[in-house]
Amino acid sequence: MKNEHIDRLLRSAAQADEEVPAAMPFGFDTRVVALWRAGMPKANGVMQLLRRVAVLSIAVIVISTIAIQDEF
Repeated sequence: MKNEHIDRLLRSAAQADEEVPAAMPFGFDTRVVALWRAGMPKANGVMQLLRRVAVLSIAVIVISTIAIQDEF
């Protein structure tokens, strides 16, 4: 009985003439990115504060350098 099922399956597979290209389902990449972003650790605002301090420090250094160059 099992051989009959296997033979039938193999005959059906042999008759298949066209191969369907594999493609991702609609929205799969969006779900993967959303899950990836959800797994990232949440920043408690310290990194944002450090970035702001760094940007402001660079701005102060550039402005003071320009002001000193104008005096000489």
